Amino acid sequence: MKEKEMHISISWHPLKRYVKIPQILRGPSDMNIVDVIYQIDKQYFENRKNSKRSHRLDFMAPKIKSSLQMLWNPETGMFYDDVGVECRTPPPESRTVPVETEWKTPVPNNAWIVLMPDAQC
Repeated sequence: MKEKEMHISISWHPLKRYVKIPQILRGPSDMNIVDVIYQIDKQYFENRKNSKRSHRLDFMAPKIKSSLQMLWNPETGMFYDDVGVECRTPPPESRTVPVETEWKTPVPNNAWIVLMPDAQC
């Protein structure tokens, strides 16, 4: 399967301690926005393994265990209302990709993705 690159930025401080942000993420050509967030979570858990500090409130509440759980509701297939998600094709077009409402849409190669967990919407 062909791979692609995506440019990821997440405006959320606790995650930045363990995941390089912004970063270029590589993945399969059929990767969608939920797959992208899962990959960021995977990096988070791998990188915090050797940390001695408490991670109980990394996600603001002890019952929330990952950024995917905090951002996306699998029962409705939608992002939560206060979450900002933006995906754009690379310049010069910079066309918006509607991953917020059509999450199964594959993220285009070289897309720019911005996730804002508390977008004050």
